[in-house]
Amino acid sequence: MKKKLLALSLILLMPNVAGAAVYYHDPTCENNGNGLSYVCAASPGSAGAYNATAGVTYSEANWYLFKAAETFTAAYVDISTGGDSISNRLVLGSYTGAGVVTTSKAILDGLGNSQDSVINSANKYHWTIQDLEIVYDDESTQANRIGIACPSSGGTVSTDYDNIIQRVYVHDILIDESASNFANGVRSVSNGGLQLIDVVIDNISTDDFYGGGDNLQIIRPNFSGSGQGSLVTGDEIQLTTGTGWLVQGGTLTHPQHDEKQAFNAASTAGAGIIEGVTLNCYEGVSSVGNCFYNQSPGTVARRLKIRGSGTIGPVFFSASSTGSEFYNNYVVATQAADRGSYVFANDIDQHNNTFVYAGTGDSTGYGIHEPVSITGGVQTNNIISGFATGVRSTNSTDSYNVIHGATTDCANSDGTSRDCGTGLITTDPLLDSAGRPSLKSLYDAGAETDTTYCGRGNPIGAYELCKGVSMPPPLWFLGTPDSYSLGGGRLHAIVLDYLFFGADQLFFGADAIHF
Repeated sequence: MKKKLLALSLILLMPNVAGAAVYYHDPTCENNGNGLSYVCAASPGSAGAYNATAGVTYSEANWYLFKAAETFTAAYVDISTGGDSISNRLVLGSYTGAGVVTTSKAILDGLGNSQDSVINSANKYHWTIQDLEIVYDDESTQANRIGIACPSSGGTVSTDYDNIIQRVYVHDILIDESASNFANGVRSVSNGGLQLIDVVIDNISTDDFYGGGDNLQIIRPNFSGSGQGSLVTGDEIQLTTGTGWLVQGGTLTHPQHDEKQAFNAASTAGAGIIEGVTLNCYEGVSSVGNCFYNQSPGTVARRLKIRGSGTIGPVFFSASSTGSEFYNNYVVATQAADRGSYVFANDIDQHNNTFVYAGTGDSTGYGIHEPVSITGGVQTNNIISGFATGVRSTNSTDSYNVIHGATTDCANSDGTSRDCGTGLITTDPLLDSAGRPSLKSLYDAGAETDTTYCGRGNPIGAYELCKGVSMPPPLWFLGTPDSYSLGGGRLHAIVLDYLFFGADQLFFGADAIHF
């Protein structure tokens, strides 16, 4: 799937497929032409650009281009048939100058089109929507409104429709919200194989993205401002169906005090991965909502940067999210009662995370909290700083954690104090403004990590520190470059202040460092 994504990102800038027709739209033209030229038609129906979307049939493996920087009012594009293969696609995009395809954006404004969406595709295959700006501000109307519907309902989870939305800006999809209505930036109900790449969504009455499907990919999203309706409810991403999904990179910004989340994987969604995403959320006192809310079983969440508050804290695993894994994440809780992570599901593996309380006043919360009914799971190799209690659970597998500044390092689920397990370190990790610890201070204090995770590129907290395995002294605080023997090979030291987690991680193999 990733190989297909990268290939398509390269080829979908020019209409170079043999036999594909190119149709142009220019709202400044007086006459409505036949679409086969970018110049304005001399008379209605003659060679020249369409001047509106009304009456145009969007079908087959053709290119439909809209003049960049111009606004099309009452715009509605209904894809009646798609392309016929991965390389022979229907494409919606923009053009400038002498009909040249551009990444600059035409504006499709749906207000007044008498439809519930600006672009609609109901179970159509092999299409791409790229380089368009989409708006539908209908905040005086109680009705559903959608920027891109693909489809709004009735799709098939497991079918790979091979649909792509890239470099599109969707904003101000607004309604007079009632309990029976919604507004979404992109609504994709059971659309298998959908890819969103470098999409920006902002200022939406309900959810920015709502939907799902097998092998859904949301790559480098920049989503913000959901929940703008009168009910103040909406997620930046709400995944509802499908397995094998991937959310990778980008930023989700969710500053509202509401009942929803920046990221929400529903219990009806299958296992998937969210990685490398920054989640910025509401930091005030909140009785509802969380920043990261996972209900999906088997979810893997890694290399996330999460900051905010919530009904219990910024991170919540519901009862249905059994078997999920949460690692290499940096979590900042901003309210005194917050938990860094609240786990209400069995068999959740939380390792190699950094949990920090950064609010005003003393914490009354917990770095990691599991209620009494929870069984299984792991909490190990974490840095937990500033919380009243480091780990509160009945789980006996807690080990190798750095817990600093806590009144109680570890407690049972009923709050009574207990042993923290093997390898507890209470030394100040000396976190800097970016949340990075002094690895040297932890190493000198005797910090080790469970060797189960060494060799997987996983560190202590969100940083590399694997002691107790066959390796030379830690490279991150050697003053002079040198080399050491390791497994029969040569390992060259690197002088670094920190090793910060990122897309690639250090893996200490037998003979080398692998990236």
